Amino acid sequence: MPEIRESTNQAIEESRSQGLSLEALNPGILESSSGILDSLSPPLEFSNSASCLRILLVEDNPGDADLVRESLADARNLPVRLKHCSTLAPALELLKQESQDIVLLDLSLPDSSGLGTVLRVREVQPLAPIIVLTGLDDDALAVETVRQGAQDYLVKGQINSILLVRAIRYAIERKRTEVELKKKNAELQALNEEKNSFVGMAAHDLRNPLAVLLNYSEFLLDGCVGTLTPEETRVVATMRKTSKFMLSLINDLLDVSKIESGKVKLELAPVNLKELVSENVALNQVLAAKKGIQVKFECPQDIPSMVLDALKIEQVLNNLITNAVKFSGPGTVAVVELERNNGNVRLAVRDQGQGIPAEELGRLFEPFSRTSVKPTSGEKSTGLGLFIARRIIEAHHGTIKVESEVGKGATFTVTLPAA
Repeated sequence: MPEIRESTNQAIEESRSQGLSLEALNPGILESSSGILDSLSPPLEFSNSASCLRILLVEDNPGDADLVRESLADARNLPVRLKHCSTLAPALELLKQESQDIVLLDLSLPDSSGLGTVLRVREVQPLAPIIVLTGLDDDALAVETVRQGAQDYLVKGQINSILLVRAIRYAIERKRTEVELKKKNAELQALNEEKNSFVGMAAHDLRNPLAVLLNYSEFLLDGCVGTLTPEETRVVATMRKTSKFMLSLINDLLDVSKIESGKVKLELAPVNLKELVSENVALNQVLAAKKGIQVKFECPQDIPSMVLDALKIEQVLNNLITNAVKFSGPGTVAVVELERNNGNVRLAVRDQGQGIPAEELGRLFEPFSRTSVKPTSGEKSTGLGLFIARRIIEAHHGTIKVESEVGKGATFTVTLPAA
């Protein structure tokens, strides 16, 4: 196994008086900079008890390795313990045994080259900041190196004491910030899962009582327990309307909870989409007729059988049609179109309603979003329907979009892969 060399600032200083000056090997690369280095930033916090920055240098060129040692020796306020490996294998073994505050890594080693070198170090020591030292002045490679997990990319011919020490400080801070962000994100994810679990349980517990209240109010209005007075009818009708809206809200909250927790499961099966849409339009036409609105279905061609979750596609269709009715006035027509289009199936719901301002279209599919457009008969909305619809369609590998102009209605278009 190749030797692992270890040195400190003091040892480097002593070596200067015993051998050739490194400035002579590469004139101009080093600067007299100890005073500047001292003022670059506050002292770093080290991970080891000796308050000494542990640096692992992986470099096969002795001259380049000596230049790094010399640059670090100029950092008076940066005590370091440098370990040097000339190949990657012993460096990885060392990283398995002890952590390092930073790794200075050459990309061209006898036993490893290219971006894979960075990945191999990250696999062994994911928390160690990495600064790549290379002779290639390649911006594209530098960007890709950072994307693969390195904190910085330095070209050897451009390195001096100030640059190297500054890069080390910044790399450690960036890695520290990255780790903290990952920790906070994990905590937020845990809290979000707890929230989804709570919402799901609460909504589930509320759904059954609301369903009972809705059913009883409908029994009363149907005269199942006797004739109601006009005042009693008005009160019970209000109970039914409110409980129906609340039940719809609870069902939407349950759907959102499942979506955000990743627990949405599609019950896929071959579906005759043309027949499914036709039946759904017929049911919605009954409700639309109460507002004097007509719902038409247009499908001039045969649609092949598709593998879908029929109940969830109906949920999307119900949302789009009820929205068309909700925001349209008497005497208007809502058209549901179904057709094949370039290997896909296109389902569109087009209304003659009020239309939606262009600046509000972008937030339509966000949860709890509402526009300035009001329902024509005072209907209530949870603001969750389109968000749920989008997630259902995306789960089917499809898309949903909206086109609208104020005063000219809106068209919601769903595109699903035919195969």
